[in-house]
Amino acid sequence: MKDTVSYDLKFIIGNCFGYVNFKNERKLTVTTGPKDDYERSLLYYKEDGILIRLNFVAAKTSIYTTPGGLQDGNRLTRVRKDVQGLLKKYPGYVFPNPRRKGPFPEITIKDKTRKVKANK
Repeated sequence: MKDTVSYDLKFIIGNCFGYVNFKNERKLTVTTGPKDDYERSLLYYKEDGILIRLNFVAAKTSIYTTPGGLQDGNRLTRVRKDVQGLLKKYPGYVFPNPRRKGPFPEITIKDKTRKVKANK
């Protein structure tokens, strides 16, 4: 963790997020299952052009280590389906993450659609 704040596209974990409840009832619908936090991060970033992530705030959790919850049922099949769907639906934003090892396919999100000016 770092004592910084990010204002670009970053993953925001599903058990520790918040958003401004605009009164215009905008419809940002998450369509995935186990990877819903990735899709939610993408939806709000694409809608607002910004995500604000407090890099010094995190939930204390044990992901994939306890029975029940997201581990129940045929999770591997659901995760593979979500990953393939997100890779197809958000080209330029969703990429395979080979650095994360584990039983489930992992992805990373970044905005490769915006042009970055080179320093001269």
